[in-house]
Amino acid sequence: MFFSLAAKAQDLIIKNINIIPMTSNTVIENRSVLVQNGKIKGIDDFKKLKKSKKAKIINGEGKYLMPALADMHVHLPEEDKIEHLLLSNIVAGVTQIRIMNSSISQTELKEKLSHKTDLISPQIHYSHLIRRSE
Repeated sequence: MFFSLAAKAQDLIIKNINIIPMTSNTVIENRSVLVQNGKIKGIDDFKKLKKSKKAKIINGEGKYLMPALADMHVHLPEEDKIEHLLLSNIVAGVTQIRIMNSSISQTELKEKLSHKTDLISPQIHYSHLIRRSE
């Protein structure tokens, strides 16, 4: 299961948040962000955003919001520590990872993780699904 803050079925507004954009070297202070269907639809003053009555509102006062991170060069730990690695990435804001060569078969790992319905994980990109022969 890929973790997502914004449920696609419900509008979400994060109000009074400081935004760290990737397009400039500044912080956009005290704005509100409207998320609809899992996508940012507006950034403005809270009163100016077009919002539905059922929108979930989160107060972000004193907090910061930035785009998610991606780690495209991840080596896996021992098999019993993989779930911890995946959760640690989410906690750090990493929502996409690419697994590089590892001693664990990526085919087997992909199959195993696909059956875990309660797994909180970044989206995983496998660099290769070739079984290693050693």
